[in-house]
Amino acid sequence: MQNRWVLGLLTVVFVFFVLLGVKTLNLKSSTDRVGTLFAATSDYSVTSRQQVGQAGWTMAQDDMVTGWGAGGFRFGFPGYQQHYPEIWKQGDGRRLFWEHAHNDYIQTLIELGLIGSGLIAAGLAFTLYKFARHRGWAQLHSVVFLLGLALTLGHAWADFPFQNPAILLTWCALGAILLRWLEIEDKPV
Repeated sequence: MQNRWVLGLLTVVFVFFVLLGVKTLNLKSSTDRVGTLFAATSDYSVTSRQQVGQAGWTMAQDDMVTGWGAGGFRFGFPGYQQHYPEIWKQGDGRRLFWEHAHNDYIQTLIELGLIGSGLIAAGLAFTLYKFARHRGWAQLHSVVFLLGLALTLGHAWADFPFQNPAILLTWCALGAILLRWLEIEDKPV
C-alpha cells in the first residue's frame, strides 16, 4: 500500500512540474537551443565548445594516466588553445580565457587522468550494481530517480554542471538517497 501512495505522489508532482514547465517556459525556444548542440551549425557558442573539446582532448592525451591535477585545466589549456584561432582571440585581438572545457567528461579526464576518472567510474559502476541488486528497475519511483540522475550526466556532455559544487553535492546525495531507499524497501518488514 505504501508503494502506491509514493508512486501516486511522485506521479502527481512529476505531472505538475511538467505542466508548469510547458506553461511558463518557451518550449520551442528551449528545444531549438538544444537542437543546435547536435546539429552542424555556425553558431559560435556551439562551434567554440566543439573546438574547446577538441583542444581539450589533445591536452588530455598528453598526460592521460595521471592527468594535470585538479584545477589544472585553466592553467594548461592556453598552450593548446592557441592552435585553434577561433577560441584563441576575439575579433578585436583580445585573448579568450577558458576556465572550463564545457564538457565535464573531457575536463575530468584532463584533470584526473585515467586513474582518477577510473575511480569515479568504479563508483558509478558500484552504484548501478547496487541498483540492479535491489531490483530498482521494478519500482517506478526509483527508475524516475535514476533517469533524473542520468539526465544530469547527459547534460555534462555539453556543459559543465558538475563544476558547480551545489549541483555535484546534490547529485551525489540523491544517488545515495536512492540506494538507501532501495535497501530499506528491499528488507522484509
